[in-house]
Amino acid sequence: MEIYKIKRNGCEVNVIFTGKQYIFHNSYFGILAVATRKGYKDEEMHTFILEYGNENTLGGSFCGSYCETMAKQFINKTESQYVKCKTYYEVVKVDVNKKYYIDILTKER
Repeated sequence: MEIYKIKRNGCEVNVIFTGKQYIFHNSYFGILAVATRKGYKDEEMHTFILEYGNENTLGGSFCGSYCETMAKQFINKTESQYVKCKTYYEVVKVDVNKKYYIDILTKER
């Protein structure tokens, strides 16, 4: 798991990368976008199902397709950090703050 702090439109956005998902979260708005890796086979490895949208951002600096653009820029940069690659997306507009919640816990070995 990797945790990043990025700044967009003057706001801090936390990005949690689990290996399977990129989760974009803001402490005021909540979850902004979730990108789930389609699979781990060669043809699926660089394809993400990107869900974005949050009712709380309407009229604010994260409204419209801004969260989609922000997520794509960050994922493209991160996925190409060590080996340059082309990343593909299947985009779904949905209120991710209502669809998902974040649950992080430690487990005994």
